[in-house]
Amino acid sequence: PKFQLSIHHSRKKGKVRIINNIMASTLTKAARSGGATTKSSSMTGTTRKIKIKPYSRPPSIPANFYDRTSSILLEATLAILRHEPLYCNDNAKDDGEDDGGTRTRPYSPTSSLSSPTNSSQQLLQKRPISREELYRSVEDLCIHKFGAKLYQQVTLAIHDAAFESLARLTLTAGAVIVDAGYIGFPSLPSSSSAESLLQSIQQIYREYTDYLFFVRSIFLYLDRSYVIPQGQQLHPPQQSAALQSQQQQGQQQQQRTRPLWEVGIDSLRRHMTTTTTQITVASAFIHSLLQLIQRDRDGQIVDRSLLRDAVRMLSELHLYQDFFLTPLLETSAAYYSNEGNRVMETTSASDISSFLKHVETRLDQCHESCVEYLEGVDTTTSTTTSTTTANVLPPSTPTKLEPPSSASRYHGTRKALLAVVENNLLKPHVDVILSPQNCFPLFQDKERTSDVRRMYVLLNRIGCQNQLNAAFYQYARNSGLEIVQQEKEDPQQKDVVAKLLQWKSDLDTALMEAFDSQEQFQATIRASVECVMNVRGHKMSEWLAKHVDEVLRGGASSRSKLGVDDSNIEAKLEDIMVLFRRLHAKDVFEKFHQRDLSKRLLQGKSSSIDLERSFLSKLKAECGTAYTSKMEGMFKDMELSKEIIAQYSDFVRDAAAKKAMLKSSGSGIRQSTVEMDVHVLTTGYWPQFPQPKSIKLPEELKAHVSKFESYYDNKYQGRRISWQYSLCTCVVKANFPGKQVDLTLTLYQALVLRCFNENDTLRIPQIMEQTGIGDRAEVERLLQSLSQGKVGTRVLIMKPAAATEGSSSPGINSSKKSISDFDEFCYNSGFTSKLNRLKIPSIVAKDTSANAGDDAAKLHEAASRDRAYLIDAAVVRIMKARKSLSHRDLVMEIMSQVKHVSKPSSTEIKKRIEGLMEREYLERNATDNTVYNYMA
Repeated sequence: PKFQLSIHHSRKKGKVRIINNIMASTLTKAARSGGATTKSSSMTGTTRKIKIKPYSRPPSIPANFYDRTSSILLEATLAILRHEPLYCNDNAKDDGEDDGGTRTRPYSPTSSLSSPTNSSQQLLQKRPISREELYRSVEDLCIHKFGAKLYQQVTLAIHDAAFESLARLTLTAGAVIVDAGYIGFPSLPSSSSAESLLQSIQQIYREYTDYLFFVRSIFLYLDRSYVIPQGQQLHPPQQSAALQSQQQQGQQQQQRTRPLWEVGIDSLRRHMTTTTTQITVASAFIHSLLQLIQRDRDGQIVDRSLLRDAVRMLSELHLYQDFFLTPLLETSAAYYSNEGNRVMETTSASDISSFLKHVETRLDQCHESCVEYLEGVDTTTSTTTSTTTANVLPPSTPTKLEPPSSASRYHGTRKALLAVVENNLLKPHVDVILSPQNCFPLFQDKERTSDVRRMYVLLNRIGCQNQLNAAFYQYARNSGLEIVQQEKEDPQQKDVVAKLLQWKSDLDTALMEAFDSQEQFQATIRASVECVMNVRGHKMSEWLAKHVDEVLRGGASSRSKLGVDDSNIEAKLEDIMVLFRRLHAKDVFEKFHQRDLSKRLLQGKSSSIDLERSFLSKLKAECGTAYTSKMEGMFKDMELSKEIIAQYSDFVRDAAAKKAMLKSSGSGIRQSTVEMDVHVLTTGYWPQFPQPKSIKLPEELKAHVSKFESYYDNKYQGRRISWQYSLCTCVVKANFPGKQVDLTLTLYQALVLRCFNENDTLRIPQIMEQTGIGDRAEVERLLQSLSQGKVGTRVLIMKPAAATEGSSSPGINSSKKSISDFDEFCYNSGFTSKLNRLKIPSIVAKDTSANAGDDAAKLHEAASRDRAYLIDAAVVRIMKARKSLSHRDLVMEIMSQVKHVSKPSSTEIKKRIEGLMEREYLERNATDNTVYNYMA
């Protein structure tokens, strides 16, 4: 025998009983099978042998096994499609029961496989059938090699189910069935019926996908055992070229072997996109969807969940890219183009920001709609994932598609749709937006920086940043030139640089807050500042130097007018340096700043020496050591003068010990010892100031002057002293009837007051003769400061000539008016002041006066002369190193070397080159006139 079973008895009765029961059960099953024989002996310890023999005849399936089983399966799928209960035709008695009436396995439509019966002799009845029984039926068919035949029948059934599902549109949406089994619409749906059509088609799609879910779950074993192996055989991991060529003949068959879910989706898509003469279901559906999208853009109330489900349906049917996206972009382009023209016509020229806000709102709405419902879902990844997941689920577990992740969305839709909004709503109107009458008010208003920011962001999206940059440069340049031109029309205007600093600050604010400090716009601001700072030639250097002088002076009132205090003066100086860097005539600025610095140092009007040195270090870092060498020498002279005057004071103290007191003057007024403080300056460091030809000093001062000259000559032999009286200051003790007041004056003011010690009234010619000041205009300014200054500083009284002739009463001081030679001045015996020390300011000559013009002209001439020397030195230095150089290269080298001090023109450089050729430093090349040779 092929099988033999031996059972040994145990001595214990309990175990024998258990073994006998097992044997009885085994023998019973073997007897039923009809292929087992038994041989037994007594229970006295002998061995029983059981022989298991094969069937005498192999089992076979019934002839109608496939037809009966497949019909049950297809009827069940059709019942699911039509929402009917699941029933099947069954025998009145189940042949799968044993003698005791118990069922050995669940009933399935293939129970005839194990016990075939004559169905014609039995009564048939309908009974409910479970999905598990249907799944087992599919499994049995596939095991018996009916997978290919079953796959063909199921695909045909799915195709018919798709047509039957869409055919319901003829009842609800007005669709028609034309010849050859096509479904279509006689015309596009109206706007009023768009929403109902979408709802109808989506309801059909949901029911159809439920049907496909049922089919896929029931026929899951077919997909796993037939479809997937077919795909693996058709697409091996690596194939040779010969094998690929052999498989090309069966390519059509390969395409037909697809999972049932894909077959169902493809069938529905074909029915929706195919027709003969009517409008397809897909076209009507997309047309209705576009109408609802337009309503949503217009602000009407639309069910966005309906739109989201519709777009998802198109994505799952693979209609999104080929059928929906192109019409969506085309209709959107037409919609936003018309809207842009309409909104621009209603927007006023002075309120272009409203149009920009509208564009920004539209872009936000477009982005929101894409995120919420317009972005389709890439169902390729989702379907594959769902199919793979379903293969491992039990038959009774329904499978559904999971919500798509962000990675599976068509992000290209969002990008394309935003581009449509930008190119049709914004881009055609860029020229209007950037016109001066529209964008300049936005640039000018500080409160509308957010609008400028919005303009920058929107135009940057469409690549129009260069046009915006050009418009901003035009505004910056025009606004700066307007400030300079206002000064040209009104020469008395003194706050040009202050306005330019505010203008530059506004540009920087726009740069940071609106343009993200973008390098392109930084270069634009630099170019505009450079243009404005040099449009007036060397005049701007003079203005900038005057502004620096006002900032660094110690007067709190003048600094407060400029908005400068101790907390922000460093920042103010840094802002000034920004304008200074864009100056071409830095050498002119040097001359004016050197003159102003000398006055501040000598007159003690500087607010802080530390600030002076800080600003000087900024100039040195920008222009080099040679640029600030003279000004640094000024500070050295001031420090050296302190040491000299300290030594001189010791010398005077020793001399005073030998002499009791200086001789008093003939006027009888008691004179105290005069103290003198001297600043010894190096001629090359300090500018030259105008001096009267013959000034008459008091005897007290003459004695000190001669004593200091004698002391200095003995200490520093070979040096010559030249006194600068125009920069001297004096403290005069004035004895008024009420009190004694110390007056701080210039030396010239002190000389004028001293004339009234011996005379009660004086006129201008007499004062000029006694003081030795030959400039009448200077004497007139001195008298105006002493008699027509602010209330509380008028120590002299002016008697006009008309009042003198007609009345003996003193004239009333008026505002600073011109003084004639016949006007008389007298000592103000009624002068009173609450202060013990009083400073009487001097009157500076106006810029329109001839003297001031001559002074500025001299400084400009000195700067021009130094510039010529600088160019000559650069030419000789370059040619000595290069020996031979062309004119173009020589000019470029010169500009590179002198740019930190000045930016001379090509004509000026050419003139200096010709001058050097005349002095035989250079010569032209004999063969090429554009080349220069250096002459050793």
